[in-house]
Parts: sequence; C-alpha cells; structure tokens
Amino acid sequence: MSQFKLELARRHAQKRQSQPDTIQKHLKILDKRNRLVPFTLNKAQQHLIDNLTGRDIIVKARQLGFSTVIRATHETKAMTQTARLATLAHDQNTTNLLRRMSRRFWENLPDSVRPNRSMDNATTTIYSNTGSEVIIQTAGSSAGGRGGTLSDVHGSEVAFWQNADDNMAGIMQAVPLDGNIVLESTPNGASGWFYEACMQALDNNSVWKLHFYEWWWNDEYNIPLLDGESLTYTDEEQYLAERYNLTPEQIKWRRYKIKELPHKFKQEYPEDISSCFLTSGNSFFGDIEHVYIAQINIKPQPNKRYIAGLDFGQDNDYTVMIVLDADTLQMVDMLRVNQLSWFDIRSHIKQRANYWNNCNILAEYNSIGSPNIEALQADGIHVTPFYTSAQNKPQLIQSLYTALHDNNLLLQDIPELKHELRNFISKQTPSGHWQYEGANGVHDDCVMALALAYLNLMRGSISIEAI
Repeated sequence: MSQFKLELARRHAQKRQSQPDTIQKHLKILDKRNRLVPFTLNKAQQHLIDNLTGRDIIVKARQLGFSTVIRATHETKAMTQTARLATLAHDQNTTNLLRRMSRRFWENLPDSVRPNRSMDNATTTIYSNTGSEVIIQTAGSSAGGRGGTLSDVHGSEVAFWQNADDNMAGIMQAVPLDGNIVLESTPNGASGWFYEACMQALDNNSVWKLHFYEWWWNDEYNIPLLDGESLTYTDEEQYLAERYNLTPEQIKWRRYKIKELPHKFKQEYPEDISSCFLTSGNSFFGDIEHVYIAQINIKPQPNKRYIAGLDFGQDNDYTVMIVLDADTLQMVDMLRVNQLSWFDIRSHIKQRANYWNNCNILAEYNSIGSPNIEALQADGIHVTPFYTSAQNKPQLIQSLYTALHDNNLLLQDIPELKHELRNFISKQTPSGHWQYEGANGVHDDCVMALALAYLNLMRGSISIEAI
C-alpha cells in the first residue's frame, strides 16, 4: 500500500475509534418483511467498516446493505459531531429511498437522544445541536458534489451516474485529505469513470482502496435442498464450491438466479472483479477476453489465403482494415488511420493488401466508400463493396458474435480493438428496431471492419448479400 494510502487509513482509524455509538445502537431499519427492527451489522457491513481508509470504492452484489451502513454512519456522525456530509444517488427513486431511511433513523430514536433539526427539506437536513448539514441528492447534474467543503461523501451506484467525470472532479476538490469518500456500485459495463477507477485501484495505481464483495457475503442467498436431493456440479460450480466453500444450498440458489436473470446475473451478483464488468451493462459481445491470443507481428506465408474487412471513416472516425488468416481463423493485422488525405489512406490500404498476398477486401459501401473503392479497384486491389443497411446490420453483427463465442475466431490483443468491442452496445428503438453502435461516443470502426472481415471469410455460408 502506498504511503498516501497508509496515511489515509491511519487517520480514518483514529476517527473511527473516537466515534460515539450512543446514537447508532438505537437506530432502526425496515427488514425485508417491512418490519421495524434494530439496526445490526451483518458480516459484509462489519467487514467494510473495519477496513475503510477514507478513499474507498466498492464493487458489490445486490442487497448487501452498504447504503444502509453508510447512511447510518453519516447520520450518527451528523448528530454527534460537526460535519458536512453528502450523498449522491444515481436516480431520484434511490435518492428518495435514502432520504426516507435517514428520516426513519431519526424519528425512531428515543426522545432522550434525538436531536432537533433546524432544517429538513427535499435535499438538506441541519442538526441544531451540532450544526451538521446532511445533503442527499441525485448525481444527475455536472454540478453535483460542488459548492463548499464536505467532510464525508457517499456515492451510490456510481457506475450508473450521468456525468460521472464532472461529478467526481467536484467531489475530489470538495473533500479534504482527512475527509471520507465511499463510492459503491454494482458493475455497469467495462467503460466510464467507475470502471476506470476500479481497474486503477486493482493495479494499486490509485488513491482508492478497492473492496469487492461477491454475492455469497449474504448468508440469505441459499435455497434449502429437498429431502433426498443432491446436486451434480458443473465444472464452474465445482470450482466455486471448492474455492469459496460454497454449500449445495448456495449453488442451488445460484442456479435459480441464473435462470431468473440469464443476462444480468453476473452484473447483479458478481463473482469475479474482471468478468463482472465485461458481462454487465449493455455490452453486446460480453466477456470475450479468451479470444485475444492471436500472435502479434507475424509475416505472410507464400500461397496462403488472407482476407480483410474495411470500414471507411468519415469526419473524426477512423478508417480501419482488419486482416484474417482464412485457414486458421486468426487475426493477423490491423490498419487504423485518420486525419490523412484519402490518397494517403488508400496508399496504406494498398500496401497492406499487397503485403498479405493481394488479399481480397470486403469494404463498406457508403458516401465516402464509393469513390475510394472505385479508386482501389482501378489500382488492381481486390475490393468487393458491401452496403450496410438497417436490415442487414443486425445479422452482420450477430454473425460476429457467434464467431467470437462459438467459432474460435481469435484476435490480436490491440487496446483500441478491445475497447470498441467492450463498448459496442445494442438497444431497441421506440419503433421496435434494434440499433448497434459504440456506447457514449466510443468509435465502432474496428468492430465494423472485423465484422466485414468475418463475413468476407464466410461468404456463401452466411446469407447476407453484398452489392
């Protein structure tokens, strides 16, 4: 741990040891049966409290109670010390839920210890005895987190925040070194501020301490076996049971949840810090980390057939050409250029095509592709045009998905290609049509070039007509 992190942990431990528990032992919450019960720490909450450093980021399964324990800590501090505390939630419903929780804590305190409030409105509560201010609002504005010094900040479901970069810039400037920031979220795709912060913390290259809590931290996540029932584990279940001491009852619960949430289980109930991001969010291709094993810097072999896909970039997009080995189904080369004249871009394309045994290229035919395809053909390059439409693009992209997951298409480990594949999403329009594109302004030129390369390889067996 870095010296900076050690100093944060030391200061936080001193403050934690000095916090009074008179208020906290009287706090009450609603349980899952909607009954008012005393608030007691579960094992995940206790583990978190014991390991906070002051700069903490949490990746978690659903319903482990972290928002509850952070709210309890904030309210206790506000009622017993002078502080300015803020909570930012990802949507208005969660904001309202957290405000009701805070009010419930206060309303159910015994009269002898319940302090007066001089203000309590839709966003702000002020305690008369300490002068503490508690702010709870939605992080939907780029101004969130700004507006004065804060002693404590809680970010709820940060992976789902709009304008997370701007919000976090404000928060980091508002909280001093000896203040406390706790950010928690279920995963939501392999991009954005929260994902990047988690990966930096995982590499120990950050001020943040990363806490990861899998679903089995919740002892309630189990389903009893019937009399005489036994489970035959899959290889994956056997691995989890042995590595994490999971019971048959927990494995049975896991099976039920996977059936209930086939596409969202690893987002809502993560088991691995890396794959939970890759299989979460709206990423179309999901977890394909296993495909990035194609050799880099190989040379063409005589008499070997190579094929390519080519996507012409317009405006600030990139022109991308990806070359595949037709026999081994492995990627061998990628050209990615922009901010050049079309003459220079065609020169690069011709050089790559000739280098790879005069490979055939399937190129997207669009307004800028048309004159470039004709120019390449005039120079003797084997280029076949393909017109991508709203009707054939879904099949084109779905064929690439099948190639990556089932047909052993292997790719080179190139950061730009990986980033685009991780952030390529599908979404349904109000009219019912599906759109396929890069998320949040991420380019999709590499994805389209790869899809065209695979189609070029499989033409005849995939029923998509090229013009």
